[in-house]
Formats: sequence, C-alpha cells, structure tokens
Amino acid sequence: MLRKACTDTKAWINQGIPILSLAVNVSIIQLLHKGFCDLVRTVLTNTELSPGILELELTESALVADEDAILPVLQQLKATGVKFAIDDFGTGYSSLSRLRNYPIDCLKIDKCFMENIDEDPNNASIVSAVINMAKGMDMKVISEGIETENQLEFLKRNGCSKAQGYLLSYPLTLSKTDEFLRNLVPKQ
Repeated sequence: MLRKACTDTKAWINQGIPILSLAVNVSIIQLLHKGFCDLVRTVLTNTELSPGILELELTESALVADEDAILPVLQQLKATGVKFAIDDFGTGYSSLSRLRNYPIDCLKIDKCFMENIDEDPNNASIVSAVINMAKGMDMKVISEGIETENQLEFLKRNGCSKAQGYLLSYPLTLSKTDEFLRNLVPKQ
C-alpha cells in the first residue's frame, strides 16, 4: 500500500496537482519489522517522492508498546525527512511526558471528541486543550470526524490546522480522488 500510495501521489504531483502531504497508517508490527526503514527509503527513492510529503500515522497504543524499539525507528525515518502523526489522539494510553520524546509532527484528534461538541463542554474543552498543547509543542493538528459546519467553525475559532470528515469529503475511490484533486486546481 505504501508503494501504491507514493506512486499515485507522485503521479498527481507530476500532473501539476499540489499535494502537500500523504498520510499512510502504519501498524506496530510494520514499524518494528526489521527492514521497515529500508523499505520506506526504497519506496521514496523509487517513486521519487519527497520524504517531506510522506506522513506515517501511528496510534497511541503503538507508541507505548515498546519505546526502546520504536524510538530508534522513528528517529531514522525522521532523519530521512518523513513526518509522523499520532492517529486517534486522546483515545490511547500515552502519557504527555512520553509524547515529547517522540519526533511527532501532528496530532489527529479522534472523532469521538467532535461528536456533540456544541452540547458537551467537556469535549469542547478537550479539543481546545489538545489544539493548544500541540501548538505549544510545534505540532500540527487534524481533527477527524467533521460532519457539521458548527464543528468546522469551532475548529477554525480554536486554530486547528486541518480537518477531515464527511462534511469535506466522503472516502473516494482512486478515480474519484483523481477527479476531486483535479477540481481543486484552478483552470488556466
């Protein structure tokens, strides 16, 4: 999947579609596989995709599995230029003191915190706190599960970097993604 995603992304870039990042989920098993770093570097070299475009998404539970084994892998890939995001942030068991040890570029706020954000002051407080914490740690923030204009406006007011969810787009096939991206590029 990594190779396919990088190949497709590079093809869009070559066609003049400005792709700023490509997020790919990675499991703990993949991350700790002996040849994972070499695989990522080989895929980036073969596809000629800039490493800074690739963002590997890990869950909080993956990060707490074995810090001594995971940290060197993340550091090697970070030295290559690859970025990292913690997916479903707030639902796992990572401690904030451990979070600062990892070379994380982005926190993805789990969609469960966006549900009923208008009526639930606890969810609103959690999302605001995560956004502020991430900013303070020089991280980007993506909020998942955006389904209403009110949710999107809340994120804008609180300075959230990015959002994803059905309000913005439903999951797309490759051909529909191609069409979607082409429609984003202004016609000349």
